[in-house]
Amino acid sequence: MLRRFFSRRQIFLFPLIAFILCMAFAAVAFIAVEGSDWNNLHDHASAITIDEFSHISMAFYYLDTGTYFLNPEHPPLVKDIAMLGGLFIHPVIPAFTKDQINEALLKSYPPKTYTFPRIKELSNDQLTWGRLFLLHPGNDPDEIAFWTRLPIIIANAFFFFLLTIFLARVWSKRTALIGLVLLLVSPLTIIHSALVTMDIPASVLQMITLVLSASYFQAILKKNHEWRWFAAVAIFFSLALLSKFSALLLFPVIGLGGFIFFLTQSPSWKTFRLFLAHSILLFFVIFCIVSGVYAIHIQAMSADDIATQLTSSYPVGFPAVGLSFMQSLNTNALTRPIAEYANGVTNVFNQIDSAPQKIYFMGNVYGSEGAGPTYFPMLYATKLPEGLLFLNILALIITLIVFFSRNTDSLWQRLQKWSANPLSLLLIVFCYAYAITTLSSTFQIGIRHILPLIFGITLLTAKGIDRAWDWKLYQFPLIKILTLTSLTFIVVFTIQTFPTYLSAYNSFGGDTQNGYQIATDSNYDWGQDSNKLADWVKQHNITTLYVDLFSSIPEEYYLGKVNQGYSILSGELPPSGSYLAVSIDRYMTNSFNPHLPATKKYTQLSKNIVDRVGTTILIFKIP
Repeated sequence: MLRRFFSRRQIFLFPLIAFILCMAFAAVAFIAVEGSDWNNLHDHASAITIDEFSHISMAFYYLDTGTYFLNPEHPPLVKDIAMLGGLFIHPVIPAFTKDQINEALLKSYPPKTYTFPRIKELSNDQLTWGRLFLLHPGNDPDEIAFWTRLPIIIANAFFFFLLTIFLARVWSKRTALIGLVLLLVSPLTIIHSALVTMDIPASVLQMITLVLSASYFQAILKKNHEWRWFAAVAIFFSLALLSKFSALLLFPVIGLGGFIFFLTQSPSWKTFRLFLAHSILLFFVIFCIVSGVYAIHIQAMSADDIATQLTSSYPVGFPAVGLSFMQSLNTNALTRPIAEYANGVTNVFNQIDSAPQKIYFMGNVYGSEGAGPTYFPMLYATKLPEGLLFLNILALIITLIVFFSRNTDSLWQRLQKWSANPLSLLLIVFCYAYAITTLSSTFQIGIRHILPLIFGITLLTAKGIDRAWDWKLYQFPLIKILTLTSLTFIVVFTIQTFPTYLSAYNSFGGDTQNGYQIATDSNYDWGQDSNKLADWVKQHNITTLYVDLFSSIPEEYYLGKVNQGYSILSGELPPSGSYLAVSIDRYMTNSFNPHLPATKKYTQLSKNIVDRVGTTILIFKIP
C-alpha cells in the first residue's frame, strides 16, 4: 500500500513540476512587460509595440462588428484570446459612418473625430481604426494593453504545459522537462509570450501538432486508440492554422513525414491506403473546424461584402484563376468562411508587397530586396543565450555519434530504428522546410519569424541531450555537468537582461546595450520604451523636447505639450542647447542610409549623446 502511495505521488510529480515552471514563466513574462507598479502603467509598463497596435485593436473590432474586413492577414485566434481581457474593462468602441471624413481630421492629435468611415474597412486601414480606438477619450491604451496581454500570457503558459505533457508521452518525462526548461528560460521566448502577437502561440501550437502527429502515426500502425489521437491532431492542427498562416507548412511536413514513417515501418499498399484515407478525413475535419471559427467572425458580412473585399485586396500580379476560385467559394454559404481564410493568405503577400520594408542589418540598410541569407542565421547566433547555442552543438554531436556508431546495422536498418519514434523525423522535416522557406524570403523584420524553427531545434536538442544523459567519461557524468553548466549560464543571462528581453543580445552580438549594431526593428526597438520618455522628461524638468520615435502610440499622448515633432531629413538641427530624443531604430536606419548627405544624418550628433531612456531611445543635447 505504501508503495502504491508513492507511485501515485510520482504520477502527479511530473505534471506538477511542469505546471510550476509554466506559472513561474508566466509571472516573469507579465512583470517583464507590465512592471510591478500596476497603478502607474502609464510610466512603468512597456508601451504598446508596433504590431500590438493592430492586434489589440482588432480584438475589440471583431467582437463589436462581426466582420473581418480589418487585419485579415492574420487569423483570429490570438486576437480572440486577447479579447477575453475585455471582460475586465469596457472600452469605448468608435462609431461608424458611411460618409467620407477628411484624412486630416483622423490623423491629427488628438483626432478631431472618433467616427470610423466604412470605406476604410475595404482598404484594410487598420491603423486608423487602432488610432481612433486606443486614443478615444474614454479609453486608456496602457490599461487595455494590460488586460489584453494577461490572457495571452496565460494561454501561452498553458500551451507550453500541454506541449510538455504530450512530449513526455512520445519521448520521456526527462526529455520533456529538459525541452520545457530550454524553451522557457530564453529571454526571446519570455518577451514574445507577453505580447499580443502571433509568433509564440503559433510556434507552440505547431510543435504540439507535430508531437500529436507522431503519436497518431504510431497509433495507426498499432491500431490502438488511433481515433483519439486523430481528434487531438485535428483540434491542435486547426488551432495552429487559426494562429498564423505560416502553419500551412504543416500540411506538406506531416504528409512527407508520415510517408517516410510508414515507408520505413510498414511498407505496404494497405498501410499507405490507410494513411491516405486518414489524411483525407483529417483534412476534412480541419476544414470544418477552421471554417466554423471563421463563420463566427464573418457573421455580419454578406456574400457581396466578401466579394468586394476579395477583389479589392487580391495581390497585383497573382493569377486570375486564384481570385476566381475564391469567388466561387464565396458563392456557397458553407465554403464562404474558407474564402475569407484564403483571402487572409493572399493578404499576407499583399501586405509584404505594399509595406515598404526598411531594415538595418550589420551596417547596412535594406529595402524590399532583403538583407540576404545571413540575416536569420546571424540573429540566431546573437539573440539566443550562449548556453543554448552550446547545447545545440552538443546535441548535434551526440546524435551523429549515436546514429553512426551502430556498425553492425545497415543504413536502412539505422533509418528504420531511428524513425520508429517519428517525432524526431517530423521535427527534422519541419526545421528543414521552415529554414528553406525563411532563408529564401526577403521579408526580414525580426528573429520572431523563425521562432517555430528555434522551437523545433530546441526540442531536438533536448532529445539529443537526454539520449546521452547517463554517459560517463572515467566515471565523470560529462553530459549532466555540461548541460547543467550551460543551463546556469542561460539563467544568468536571463536574470542579467531582465526586463529588457526584447532588446537582449548575447556577448557574440555585443550584449544588450550594443546589440542594436547587429539589427534593430523587432529584434531591439519595437516602440516599447516610448512611454518611459515621459518619466525622463519629468525627472529632468524638460519643457520642450524634439522627438523622432519609432512607436505605435503618438508621442503627444505621453509627452503632451512638451513634444515637438522633428525629422533630421529637414536638414536643420533643433535650437542650440535643446534636447532631442531619437529611437535607435530611426537612428540606425538613418545613419546607415547611403543615399543621404551628412547634413541629413544623425551621425553628426553622435558625440552629443547625453542619456538613454530604456534601451531604445537616445537623448542628444544640441551643440
